[in-house]
Parts: sequence; structure tokens; C-alpha cells
Amino acid sequence: MGKHIALYLEPLEISGLLPSVLTYAEHAGWCEVSLIPCELGRRGRFPRTKFDGAILKINCPEILNAAKKMQCPVINISQALPETNYPMCTFDNYEIGVLAARHLISCGAKTFGMVYSEYEFAKYRRQGFTDELHRQEFTLLEENLFPWKEIDQRKYRQIIRSWPCCFGLFSDSDYGGRDIIHLIEKLGRSVPNEIAVLSCNNAIELCIDCIPTLSSIELPEAEVGTAACKLLDRLMRGGKKVPQKTIIKPERIAVRGSSDVLMVEDPQVTAALQILKTPRGLRLNAGELAQRLMIARRTLDRRFYRYLGHSVADHIRDLRLERIKEELAAGNQTVAEIAINVGYLSTTHLSQVLQKATGMCPSDFQKNR
Repeated sequence: MGKHIALYLEPLEISGLLPSVLTYAEHAGWCEVSLIPCELGRRGRFPRTKFDGAILKINCPEILNAAKKMQCPVINISQALPETNYPMCTFDNYEIGVLAARHLISCGAKTFGMVYSEYEFAKYRRQGFTDELHRQEFTLLEENLFPWKEIDQRKYRQIIRSWPCCFGLFSDSDYGGRDIIHLIEKLGRSVPNEIAVLSCNNAIELCIDCIPTLSSIELPEAEVGTAACKLLDRLMRGGKKVPQKTIIKPERIAVRGSSDVLMVEDPQVTAALQILKTPRGLRLNAGELAQRLMIARRTLDRRFYRYLGHSVADHIRDLRLERIKEELAAGNQTVAEIAINVGYLSTTHLSQVLQKATGMCPSDFQKNR
């Protein structure tokens, strides 16, 4: 007889986790997967149906108490509570913090802060974030750590005003990231030119609900869903030994407007980088860019060398090369169209630049697509 499985998720996670669970259920011959409504789950009022197993996000005492009454094998997919006594399959929250620190450092941040929630997983994200900053010889000051729900808003406003330029802020949830972007912009600070913001979970509806849009770490939800199903399957087949803790590392960041930047302390260099991010700006050469900024070419070069370690022309070339490789891999434009869009006058010029930088011609990239 097929198995009847209970599944409890938060609304923002359903699209990421549910498909992987349903796919596994079909292959394993489970007869039914019942998604417990959130309004019941949060109050700990699970259906009285007899389940053969359950995959639950145990993120509050009410859900933990409901799980204990189910009398079936349970896999917990949350690290929100300190201890549940159920096998846990979840994201590597320490590695999430590490990934956040590396991304903000790559944006040019020199000073850092973190907004965190009250859940247990926030401790691991905070520790990973702090450790990686220390490894790269940066410091996370205690006064720049904020429990978002408990913070006094007046005090928060004062602190945000005091943050220096080139500040990197990590929020351990998209809710906090969205809210703090609203607050930063309301206070007249610039995201991302002064303050780069990164959050976690990549809930699209939250990430696009602010200006600029919110960069966020993508969680490997499908992998967690599949791994949790495998563990539950073993328990339902009579296996008594399964790992008490299975963690899966995140690898990708959805980079959006809140951290799509290379922050520098020079306003002219910042303005130049902003222009070069636009399609028209990428077509400019170094002289035209300096003219647009009403600054001498040599002065702009000196500032680029000081803050970025290379010339304006080198920076433009590298941006163009990156765009060329992206477009060749996508295969949506001809080589001639790509050349025009990045500012080269001919396909020959584009091919020469690409060959010199990579040892490959456009057709090589197209073959490997």
C-alpha cells in the first residue's frame, strides 16, 4: 500500500520545496502528499489523519508539539529551534553567512553590519558571516548587529545615518532586507552606491517589493526536499539509523540592484561605474566617459588606479569581455550585433580582443554553448 505523507512549509517556500517532494513521491510510489495549511500549522492544529510519515518545518513550539502527537516518522527541515530530537535536513546556515561576507566584500564594502532574526539558524549565519570577515581581515562591530524585530527605530535611524560609505549590510531574511532598504532610502542614503544590501531566501515577491530590488542568497530548496524525502523513506521502511543532521550548502546569489555595484569612496569613480553599467555606457571609450563626467581623462585614470588598481580602458575592456562571453553563451544575438552593443566597430575588432584575452574566437564559445 502507498504511503500517506504530511508536509508543512511556510508559504514562501512552497514553490521551491513542494515540486521536489512530489517528484520523489511519484517515483517512490507514495499514494498521497498532504500539504498542511499554514493557518493550522502555526497554531499546532494538524489534521487528525493517520499519516505514515511527515516532513515538517518545525520553527516554533506549537509545530513541535503537534509533531510529537503524529505517531509517525518525522523529518525536520528547519534549524529555527535549538533542539527538536527529530532528524534534521536543512540548509548550511553557517555557509550562508560565509557566502554573504564574500559577496559584500566583492562589492567593495569596507565596513559591515548584519540584521538578524530571533531564530536559532540566525546564530549560525551570524557566525559564518563574522568568521569570514575575520579571515579576510575585516571586522564586524557589535554596534552594527541588530535584532530586527526588537530594535528601537529611532536608534536605528541614528545608526544608519552614521554608517560610512562602502558599507555592506547582510540581513538573514528577505523581510528584514526589504524593510531596511525602505528605511535607508527614507533617510536619504543611497543603496547600493553607499550601502550594499544582501539578504537570504530569494523570495521573489519580497525581493522586488523595494527600490532598488533586493539581492538575495538562493537556498537549495529542491535539494533539501529530495534529501528529506530519502531520509523519511528510510525511516518508513524500518531503518533505525539515519543522520541526525544533514546540511546542504547554498552556492548561488541572485544579484539585483541592492548589491550590483563596486563601491568606492571616490564620487567620480562611482559615477563612472554607474554609467558603465548601462547598455549605452558600455559603448563609451575612456575619453568619452571622462567627457561625460566633465573630468580630464588622466585625472579619471589616476582615480581608477588608486581605487581599482587599473585604468579606465582596462575596466571597460573587462566589462565588454564579460558581456561578450555572456551573449555568445546565450546565443540570442549575432556576433555583429554583440559587437555593436558593446562598442566595437566591427566583428574583427571583437574577435581580436576575445582571442587575445581568452585564446578563443567567437565560434569556439558558440560551439561550447
